[in-house]
Amino acid sequence: MRFTRSLWKMNERREWTARRIANAKRAVQRDHDSVPLFPDMVKHKTVDDRIMEIEKDDFDYKLRMRAYQAAKWREARKAYFALPPRTRQGMKKFWDKSPVPAEAHYLMSVIREHLQTGFSPWSWLRYNHQLRLVGAGKLERKHLNTTFNQHQYGQYPWMKLGSGKHKKKLCSPTTN
Repeated sequence: MRFTRSLWKMNERREWTARRIANAKRAVQRDHDSVPLFPDMVKHKTVDDRIMEIEKDDFDYKLRMRAYQAAKWREARKAYFALPPRTRQGMKKFWDKSPVPAEAHYLMSVIREHLQTGFSPWSWLRYNHQLRLVGAGKLERKHLNTTFNQHQYGQYPWMKLGSGKHKKKLCSPTTN
């Protein structure tokens, strides 16, 4: 299955540029000037202390974000493996071909949509393939198969239910 590797690189440190040092120096001076009578209340005594604390906070934030992402992927995998084998196979194919970003919360939303609405990954894959054929000029738009059940939930404004026994009717985005 596709997934995005963590964006939080743990070994990346920001350089100590002249601009960064000057900013830290101004911040330390501002702290000293804010409490001139109580020097022990100053948070950072030196420029090095301030920069090192910022880097430590940055590292801690990256650790928390990596742990959060890992927990979300574990939750998504648990929900994925709880699906029946046939659905799981379709979900994997759908996920590998899907245009959505390969992140855990997107996978969870696809799984939840399947569980709540009966969304079929197979019909969605067939519809996407037909859309590609329409784009390539190999299939007329009127021959699109719109039998996947998403049309019922109003997510696709170019589709609406026609008359008769739940006959699907394709219409343009401008007409209702």
